[in-house]
Amino acid sequence: MEAKLPHWAATRSGDKTNVVEHKQKIASTATHRQNHLAVAVFKFRLDFLEVIVSTPALVKSALPFFIVATMGALGGTLAHFLLALPAGVSEIDWSFKLPVEAALGALASTIFIFLLANTDRNDASRLLALSLISGFFWKPVIDAGANYYNKIGDAGDVAQFGEKTNGIQKIEQRLSTGNLSDEEAIPLIIDSAEQLNSLWGSIEDRNLKSKAARNYESLISGINNEDVKKVIEKSISAERLRQIELYTQEGLLP
Repeated sequence: MEAKLPHWAATRSGDKTNVVEHKQKIASTATHRQNHLAVAVFKFRLDFLEVIVSTPALVKSALPFFIVATMGALGGTLAHFLLALPAGVSEIDWSFKLPVEAALGALASTIFIFLLANTDRNDASRLLALSLISGFFWKPVIDAGANYYNKIGDAGDVAQFGEKTNGIQKIEQRLSTGNLSDEEAIPLIIDSAEQLNSLWGSIEDRNLKSKAARNYESLISGINNEDVKKVIEKSISAERLRQIELYTQEGLLP
């Protein structure tokens, strides 16, 4: 006679079977999604490579960057080895410093070749040598690149400084001829003078700071209205005025 499970036991057994089947179904779905994602990523990479390979102009333009960055990374790697080897191979930091210095070397070579030196990319031997050397001496090259970038920013600030001084002169002229009232002119002058105050603080290059100081001095000497002069001077901090005066007289940092 065939034995039968109690109703409650049969129900629990069925529930366990359903749970197992449900978990298997979830695992199968997750695996399917992962496989689908992997196939999609692989297909994207193939399509991307196909676009690059099928576009000779793109390959030709990107190749110098790749070569320069690779040689710069090699230079940065050599610099790390030469500094670490005298203390022993154990001092070579394979996990952090070495890859970081390689990356900095790649950055330095790119900055030097394409920004600072603007080297002829058709001269392969010169290109390789300069890329390797600039990657080896990555720190001074990156510092020079930062200074170059700061000078560009300073030049823009000085140009704005000159525009603001010219704007104040025009406002003062309109005020003196009666084309503007005090109520209209003073707020405009205050706003421009406050911008002069801010721009002066952002200029770092000594020569450009001297140029801005001379520009300011020319502005003040060209204004006949003493009230306007006082408004301008009140809108600029005392420390800024002291710096401007020293730069005007001596061209030196205070």
